[in-house]
Amino acid sequence: MPRPRATPEERTEQRNRIRAAASSLYDEKGTAGVTVRAVAERAGTSPGTIYSYFENLGELMRSLWADPVTAA
Repeated sequence: MPRPRATPEERTEQRNRIRAAASSLYDEKGTAGVTVRAVAERAGTSPGTIYSYFENLGELMRSLWADPVTAA
């Protein structure tokens, strides 16, 4: 039985978790520390899931510059 589709709110939440993970890795280790595998591990998801939300790592990084992640 397939998993139910994520709601728009769940997708937004997951995208934000991925972006926050990438942002914290960038703050800690710079660009060299931001890899798909590291972001996925920090976000608690699989590397394949990253590609469901971002075409590639460059797009993920551009999203951080275009719309910075703010601390809550």
